Parts: sequence; C-alpha cells; structure tokens
Amino acid sequence: VILEAGVGGKSDATNIFDKLFSIVTPIGIDHKEFLGDTIKEIATTKLKSITSFAIFANQKKEVYEVAKDLGIKYYKIDTILNSKDVNIADEISKELVLAKYLKDNLLLAMGAFKKLGLGIKKELFNALNLVGRMQKITPNIIVDVGHNELASSAIAKELKKESKVVL
Repeated sequence: VILEAGVGGKSDATNIFDKLFSIVTPIGIDHKEFLGDTIKEIATTKLKSITSFAIFANQKKEVYEVAKDLGIKYYKIDTILNSKDVNIADEISKELVLAKYLKDNLLLAMGAFKKLGLGIKKELFNALNLVGRMQKITPNIIVDVGHNELASSAIAKELKKESKVVL
C-alpha cells in the first residue's frame, strides 16, 4: 500500500500502518498551526513519523540536520539512482511534459522502486496521469493544486516563460 500523508507528521492518520520506508518530498512552510512555524520545527514534526528509513530529494539544510538529530537513517535520491535511471526519468519527463518539481517526484518514486528491489522500466509509467498537477485544461489554462509557498514557487518557475499569468 502506498499512502500519502495528509498534513504529515507524527500525528498523521497514516501512522496507524507499519511502513517499510518513507518518501519525503521537499519540506516547506505549511500547516503551521499543526506542524510549527519554521522549517526546523516542521521537519521535526514530520520526520518523527519515519519508522525505518527515508528517501529525500531537494531538502533544505535544516531537514538533514533534523534527521541527523533524530537519528533517522535516510538516503538522498542521487545515491540510489544511477545515470541510466535518470535517463529514463528524462525520457518520461519529456514525453509527459512534466514540470521540474514533478520530475523530482518521479525520481523519488523511482528511488522507492529501487529500494523495494524492483527494476525501473519506462513502461511502468505509461499510464501516469497527474490530474491537477500542471494540467493543461486548454491551451491557455493550466490547473495545479499546489497550495503552499513552496508549491507556489515551483509553479511560478514553471510559468516564467508565459507572457501573462493570472492566479
């Protein structure tokens, strides 16, 4: 079973399940009323839900410091994937016209496959349909469910090439 945490952290409902490992997408300021006001506080709350090890990509320095302080074993994605894996991700990303942050998430998924001892084949991702993530509804309308500062920054980077953007 693959579960996405809701708010995330030590009190998240997904913690009723034992986990083989956790995949941690970049931690930013979000859900301050539950998680804390700083990256360090939020990372501390979120990382306390890790029961075995974690796979990280593109984390801020404070997240790695918190993981070390909590004694959490983690792998950076670039230590799991090789150049062949990254080439497959590049091909998938080009075919699906993925935003950079979505390609980063794809790399995390591929890292999970490798940690599970599964091979990475491009065909595994043929049916990938990311509804609501940089989804082009019409030639001039794109929808994304990003809802925090980190997501907004990633979306803004993707839309820099556009001549006019209305949020």
